[in-house]
Amino acid sequence: MLDFFNSAGSSAYEVATTILIALAVIGTITFIFFGLIVIAMIAIYRRRALAKEKALIESDQLPTAVDNILKRPLPSGTFGKFCDGFRTPLDGFRMMSVYPLQTLWRYSVAPAIASLLVTILVIVGLAIGIAVSAEALHDQFDSTWKGALMEIGAFALIVVGSFGVAFITWLCMQAVFCGFFYTILAMKVEGLLGTPEDELKEEPLPRQILDTIIDILKLVFLMFPLLLLNIIPVLGSVISAIGSIYVDSLFAGIEFVDYPMLIRAIPRAERRQFSRKNRAQTLGLGAAVVCIILLPGIGVVLLSTAVTGSCLLYQRLGKNSA
Repeated sequence: MLDFFNSAGSSAYEVATTILIALAVIGTITFIFFGLIVIAMIAIYRRRALAKEKALIESDQLPTAVDNILKRPLPSGTFGKFCDGFRTPLDGFRMMSVYPLQTLWRYSVAPAIASLLVTILVIVGLAIGIAVSAEALHDQFDSTWKGALMEIGAFALIVVGSFGVAFITWLCMQAVFCGFFYTILAMKVEGLLGTPEDELKEEPLPRQILDTIIDILKLVFLMFPLLLLNIIPVLGSVISAIGSIYVDSLFAGIEFVDYPMLIRAIPRAERRQFSRKNRAQTLGLGAAVVCIILLPGIGVVLLSTAVTGSCLLYQRLGKNSA
């Protein structure tokens, strides 16, 4: 009986081993087969994409979608101009999607990673700052209903102020760590739009950083009195919130509308003159950028569409306006 069980166990082991070997062979063959299919599909796509890219670049005419954007008439009213600026990232997305992935979208990978790291760092800092401030704030007020109201008001002021500081920090770090990659993308876009090479001359990075610091200081100067308005119950908070959104959108728009002018080495004074002259479009672009930032995950990738769209917007508004 014992020999029977030993023989049966040995046979079962051999059968199981044979089945596993057969499954491994079948799995390997299947993996290789489908791997070859995927490689062949990638090779075919790459060949077609390169051919399409070459045809688009060598063509004397822009793709129809891009040409239609450039020929779209400029609106006359302030609200229409704001909406025109707000749709700038959409125009950029349309242009980036016309060309194969390796033409423009690949230039959005590096700034997306950098922007994601910057955003995570700022969010973590914001959360820690609010938590520490709230804990320290709790011991400063009496355990009465008046003390509770004052504590709530003070906490609201801290939250609003923290968000303002976080956005300022994000803009500064965005310009420092992502600006270089965005200027490369803007260069590529302008090249596809037919801008002469002798017209493109990137402003030195130290100068860009200095200009960014000046803009950030101006933003802080404008944000501080808006934060103080939170001291006034209800009405002050409403005015502060609206004013903060306006200022944040304006400065975000200025940062992104700067890119097509930065790669032309246009001085800061002339860039600000251009932004003031086209304030509605600049504000609309900035509002769109703020909305994109709030999109979880995908927002950092779509910021590159705002850079591409800003080049199209600059072309539409007229290069000589700067």
